[in-house]
Amino acid sequence: FRRVLFRSITLSLQSWLDQFASVLDFGAVGDGVTDDTAAINRALYQLYCREVNPQIRRSLFFPAGTYRVTSSIYIPTYATLWGEGNDNSIIAMDPGINDYVARTADSLQNTGVNIGDAGATPPGYITVMNMGFTQSNPTGSVFLVQDATNCRFQNVGFRGVSTTTDLTSDANGSIGVSFASTSSLVCDQITFDGCVFSGLVWGVRSEEHTSVLQSRE
Repeated sequence: FRRVLFRSITLSLQSWLDQFASVLDFGAVGDGVTDDTAAINRALYQLYCREVNPQIRRSLFFPAGTYRVTSSIYIPTYATLWGEGNDNSIIAMDPGINDYVARTADSLQNTGVNIGDAGATPPGYITVMNMGFTQSNPTGSVFLVQDATNCRFQNVGFRGVSTTTDLTSDANGSIGVSFASTSSLVCDQITFDGCVFSGLVWGVRSEEHTSVLQSRE
């Protein structure tokens, strides 16, 4: 047998804390009552849109709780979001609001037809882990992946409130993940690993070529 010596490495508490930022630091509460929309979007902007230095882009941590939102969360290029489980760290849309719970955005947090404006980098290299997204509108969609590449969703819950459905009459019903692309910005290399889809008419719905999707059970 060869004896292998391991050098002990001590990491200070502050050094460990400096590796990530908590969404609570930006004013989010996660009590299911407070509207956390502005605080979450502010955290994402401050961490990923103001600085171009990769060393500044710390992961954004969502402690266990329900983060109530009243409009979409814009997840920009290079963002990494992680929580304490897809049924523990939950971003939930208010009932009656016809909007995505969350959607991909470019490096300036632009969305839709404004993606790429002002020289912004299109959506890409986005990672979401151990979190849940809940759509309370029975006909609403949970998440929009738009003009995005190299995105990974690991142990993410996409949930709606549907209990039964008729695919004929509910052709435009709730969707877990929707995709949208333009001719110049095509969704590609999108990976789902160990994700949960429930309470939805459609888990994933896309008009894109099937090669843009990768899935792992």
